Amino acid sequence: MKDLSIRPSPGRGRGVFAERDFAEGELIERCPALVFAAESRPAVKQTALDGYYYNWIPDSDILALALGYGSFYNHSWTANADWVCRVDLNVMDFTALRRIAAGEEILVNYKYVGARFPDWYDAGRPES
Repeated sequence: MKDLSIRPSPGRGRGVFAERDFAEGELIERCPALVFAAESRPAVKQTALDGYYYNWIPDSDILALALGYGSFYNHSWTANADWVCRVDLNVMDFTALRRIAAGEEILVNYKYVGARFPDWYDAGRPES
């Protein structure tokens, strides 16, 4: 995809970077999603997919693996992009929350729900 690239992200492994400017509200990427039934969660968590999936429906154990670059966006409490599951289309849309400059890493809030926070998730959380 010419508008995005995967590059090393200091302290995060790999991440998704903008190859051009994105305007606030602009669709960055629409990713097809592989959706896993809730019963699959324990098995998925024991594979290399652990750490790459999203919660498909809030407050449920249904998982989604975003194809395209979707599962490579890194988490930030000060995200510059957002994501939403489009259950009707079986896709995940990633959109710019503000202007994103070419060369900037695209970061999303993973929006973990309930008690499923991984240990690292609260690191860097702004004080309320």
